[in-house]
Amino acid sequence: MAQSKAAAVTMGATTLAASLAGTSNILALPGDEVMKKLGESIRSDASNAKVVTSTPAATSGTIYYVDPSGNDSNNGTSQSTPWQTIQKVNTITFAPGDMILFKAGGFWELSVALHPLGSGSASAPIVIGAYGSGAKPRFSAKNIALPWTATDGTTHYASDALYLENQQYVEIRDLDISSKPDGYTGTAAESAKLFDRRGIHIVGGNNTTQTVLQGFKLHDLYIHDVAGEWQSVSAAGWDPSKRTAGILFEIIVKGANGLPVVANPVSVTGYQPTWFSNVSIENNILLNNSFGGIIIKQLAAWGARQDASSPDYDVTGWYPNTNITIQNNYLDHNGSDWAADTIYLTCSKDSVVRHNVSSGAGTSGIELYFTDNITVEWNEVYGAKQKPTGSDSNAIDTDKATTNALVQYNYLHDNGDGILLCGFIYGSSVYRYNVIKDSAPGKRYMNIHGDKGNNYIYNNVFYNSGSQAATFVNSSGGSAYLADSNNFEYFYNNIFYSPNATSTVADGTSVTYDSNSYFGVAAVPAEDIHAIVGDPQFMNVLAVLGGAGNGVNLNGLKLKTSSPLIGAGKVISSHPSTNIAVAPMTDLEGKSVLGASTDIGVYVAQPDLINMTVGDTANAADWSIRRNLQVGNTLYGDRTLTITTLPALYLGADWIRAANDSKAYTGATLVSFTVTRNATVYVASDDRIVTKPGWLAAWTATTDKLVETEGSVARNYTIYKKEFAANALVSLGASGSTSYNNYAVMVKPVVANMVVGDTANAASWSVLSNIQPGDTLYGDRTVSVNALPTAYAGADWIRTANGSKNYTGATLLGFTVTRNSTVYVAIDDRITTVPSWLSTWTATPDKLIDNEAGTTRPFSIYQKSYAANSQVTLGNTGSTSYNNYAVLVK
Repeated sequence: MAQSKAAAVTMGATTLAASLAGTSNILALPGDEVMKKLGESIRSDASNAKVVTSTPAATSGTIYYVDPSGNDSNNGTSQSTPWQTIQKVNTITFAPGDMILFKAGGFWELSVALHPLGSGSASAPIVIGAYGSGAKPRFSAKNIALPWTATDGTTHYASDALYLENQQYVEIRDLDISSKPDGYTGTAAESAKLFDRRGIHIVGGNNTTQTVLQGFKLHDLYIHDVAGEWQSVSAAGWDPSKRTAGILFEIIVKGANGLPVVANPVSVTGYQPTWFSNVSIENNILLNNSFGGIIIKQLAAWGARQDASSPDYDVTGWYPNTNITIQNNYLDHNGSDWAADTIYLTCSKDSVVRHNVSSGAGTSGIELYFTDNITVEWNEVYGAKQKPTGSDSNAIDTDKATTNALVQYNYLHDNGDGILLCGFIYGSSVYRYNVIKDSAPGKRYMNIHGDKGNNYIYNNVFYNSGSQAATFVNSSGGSAYLADSNNFEYFYNNIFYSPNATSTVADGTSVTYDSNSYFGVAAVPAEDIHAIVGDPQFMNVLAVLGGAGNGVNLNGLKLKTSSPLIGAGKVISSHPSTNIAVAPMTDLEGKSVLGASTDIGVYVAQPDLINMTVGDTANAADWSIRRNLQVGNTLYGDRTLTITTLPALYLGADWIRAANDSKAYTGATLVSFTVTRNATVYVASDDRIVTKPGWLAAWTATTDKLVETEGSVARNYTIYKKEFAANALVSLGASGSTSYNNYAVMVKPVVANMVVGDTANAASWSVLSNIQPGDTLYGDRTVSVNALPTAYAGADWIRTANGSKNYTGATLLGFTVTRNSTVYVAIDDRITTVPSWLSTWTATPDKLIDNEAGTTRPFSIYQKSYAANSQVTLGNTGSTSYNNYAVLVK
């Protein structure tokens, strides 16, 4: 049931409770840099499409070899006795575990589709792949043209390079597939050269019992220049439309001519539903395929969804494809005016689209249609444009009857529209932790164009870096779509950032705004009573990277410690009218985000204390967790006392603003909370309390003082400290006096007050806990910790920027240790002359080993001891050629 706009405003009221489950030290990034580099290299030189699996693994079946120089009279079971033709392969019904391997560098000009018969099993799939090293075996289907007549009397020609029908448990890998007619260049004027073409065509249908076809794995393929004709849904209807592609899975009814019936709709009389399940499409390069790159379909009779009730949206008679995984693919459609959607997932449920790179799509980079419970995450989509053959130009489109779509951690930049919310009939979605940058002038970063649904849009960054005005939120269909009593959009904790031009955020009665940040926006929605207007204080917004030739780097969108957006967000506790759970939820860096102290934007400044519980319930409302302690802060939530003096060590700390009236509380536990990482907790106790409470006996008194002032009266507080391990529960008793002021609480991690001299790359540095093998070593480069002696595992550490190796200043890094510590520096062994500042450090016999795309490198570890509250200063790495150092603290 759709909720009212007013009701939604009260969702998730802020409480004192918070939860931060931990930090993942494996740094994920939108897209896939390795696949992007490979795809771009193949786009520039097709000979870079090499065989990945050159030697077949052991199998329970028979391995058959095919070589253009072979002979079909051979037995095909050895590389010295291979078959020669596709026709020979098509005569064989293969068994589970069998492999059909084509010689690397071989070429087959097809006159019929490759159509091996038989199915594998869950434990022994049939494999279609390559053997030998070098170029992938090539297959061209440009000469296949099987005629069929459309309902309007026109003649079309069908062409598939590889075809499977009602088969299961098949793995396809290491093939180069194309279907490019002679003279075709991909321009809009060449419609006569387009056929009903597909590269890989996997179908099911004509079954008289319900049938699930499953167990498909397609990987390490190069599929390109499949010149398929374009049939739109509006013109041709659902069943005949959008069924030409590089890879197409679809359900069909087969006609008397042996080809799929093409009609609107296709009649399924006499047949039972068929659908696909457990399909994996990953690590493929797909270039310039039309209509689409990867398409998953179902017939309208079994795939079209009618109206249904939230949150589950169950529909009688709906037979969707299930468990589809599309990941780590590079799809580039820049070379064809006919190449539209790079990924088109329809009539599917419980599936995921992740870590793909989409460039130059027409219509949509990733489009969902008639789907439920799909996660679209960690994708990079750029260059989507309105092509002469289409109308839309968006990065992601949650379209008709798409429900429970979770769209998160994507980088969408330099497209037409960024996101199209097109939930006709009904729809529901959550868009969170996405970066939408530089949509085209005249287009929209968020295009609201549905007529029924509930869409939650929170903790995203909408960034216009250009000098032309941008439209962050509006509808291509007019203001009526922003005032539809059946269609609701909720914008929370987003950053609308337009530093060089005045941009717009449209509002309407069905759109809700709360706790968003606005910079360079013409008119802030009046209802956003918690709006923060002004500079969000990004660390280095100009360093945001992505697109052709670049890896993705969004670290510049981290907030400075002085940002007003830290802790200013709205708590998200539920997504009404959906079945999408809020948890688990992390920011772009993997830090878990739940509860109070929510930040605005895509990166969380990790709080050091969470889950506060106040025993003095009468005054609990005046207690709060605060960030960035500074001189001038108000010390208590119920009394005007100002901090006037505080040693530098404590500045910037997370802290608890207590209620002064809680000094009267005499229970055993006044406050408890959890520290999120190895930390030192400090308690500042009023010096007028001569006899300190008994629980402070286990704490260490420091010589430091906090001074507060009330009017003209100044009072001193002695600071006590105690060390706690990550995730420890800290319980503090009563103040010890009902006459004098309550205590203050501050928390500092072991590694505190980090300052990076290389300001250009500072956003890629971060302080982390619990280093382990597998962690990502740098904030700006995909290098992992391959091996680490057990003595160092679990240490606090600093993820540095590899780009800081180019810094030549005297001090690259400074920080404070809040307890007696040993600091370790791991320096690349390729640096033969270590920097002079390391001369006072002790070399250990230990090594840290890194791993970058399979290449490992040793780092020697140096150590030095520091007393609590010491300043640690490290110089530059000593080489601009090799990797930057890593820093560990124990």
